[in-house]
Amino acid sequence: MYVSGLLHRERFFALASRWLSGAAEPEDGVALSEIFLLDPWICAPQVIRCLEVLQQRLRPGSLGLRAVRCKDEVRRAMVGAWSQEASLRHLFTDYESHPESYFPGHPVQAAYAWVEARPFWAMLRLKGLTRVATKAQWLLADVLGSTIRSTARTLAENRAWSAGVSMEQLLSSPETMALDFAQAERLVSYAIRDGRMSFTADEGRIDDFWGLKVVDTWQKLEEGAAFLGGQAEVVEKDGEGHLTASSRSLLLELERPDLDSVLARLDDPMRALMDARGLRGQVAADRVARYWEQGEASFWVELVLHSPHAVVASDFGPQVHEELILRQRREASYRGRLAENLGYIFMDMLRLAAAQGVEVGQAPKLWGRYLPELWEARPSRQAADLGGGLAVANARLLERCISARTEG
Repeated sequence: MYVSGLLHRERFFALASRWLSGAAEPEDGVALSEIFLLDPWICAPQVIRCLEVLQQRLRPGSLGLRAVRCKDEVRRAMVGAWSQEASLRHLFTDYESHPESYFPGHPVQAAYAWVEARPFWAMLRLKGLTRVATKAQWLLADVLGSTIRSTARTLAENRAWSAGVSMEQLLSSPETMALDFAQAERLVSYAIRDGRMSFTADEGRIDDFWGLKVVDTWQKLEEGAAFLGGQAEVVEKDGEGHLTASSRSLLLELERPDLDSVLARLDDPMRALMDARGLRGQVAADRVARYWEQGEASFWVELVLHSPHAVVASDFGPQVHEELILRQRREASYRGRLAENLGYIFMDMLRLAAAQGVEVGQAPKLWGRYLPELWEARPSRQAADLGGGLAVANARLLERCISARTEG
């Protein structure tokens, strides 16, 4: 799992790789708490500043920003912005008639922006840890599935050789083929456990930890990206995280804020949050400074351009974003035991990042056999993202950054 929007992405990639090989360490709880509390806190003002600079270049004037914690608020803002568009009205009518069909209550850590004559111009989003875990799961499950199928074929070829026949002549019952596949799963999981197989950063790369969505023309987006500087990479996708022809994206490399400005923002609420996350035993300013110094000098943000029709279709049409997520899970090319275990590992790891404590305890193993409730009911993880959890803390972070911007 390689999250390019983190300053400590190499550290997190190494940690996640160890968890996949069954080598979780007691210190990992502190590392995970640091990464997913301090990283967004350090970088959030820079992402907002990126949006401000882009807006001043493309649509000069006053920029309004409102933080939201629920996707329903985003949908209502879109309805308000484009309710007079005749070509979109049928989509809004269905939403207003059947709101329960549009994934009500879905939490987000986000903000939407408006400019003069454009009441919904942009959106800023920090990806939730559950979505980080599930996205990494299906990315790596694809890699595992391909490797397992290749290994199972090798086992069948060995049986054919032992029988003195070609693969085409080999007759295998469904039961025998199932045994080959189960043996292949075991061999692949043991190869990862023993360090004979590993995942590359590109195989599990997640570029949309920080996301900006702008409703404008592609020409204007390219103009703004060039003005922002840094390195920009054009990406075209399809499906979930998979952009359509009317939606295209850039990856922007943003510099981290300078250390003085970061330390100037360290206040009592943030110190209390660090204590609640188990980051005690060190002066808060020293911990933040050390984290800043040991991280990368930049981080990546996915900047997506949508036409109004495309952005509305992604939240109201047949290709609604949440439905695509469910379809991607249903239609994954490999959904076997190792894919399930990937999910247990990543969810347990990121629940630890959000839990009020840093004790690692027993962690899932890629080669294990488990019932889901074993990991869902862990007392040490049950507080994750609930009440005063990390998701709420990050939502408040965006609210405070926007408030500070307004006051400034």
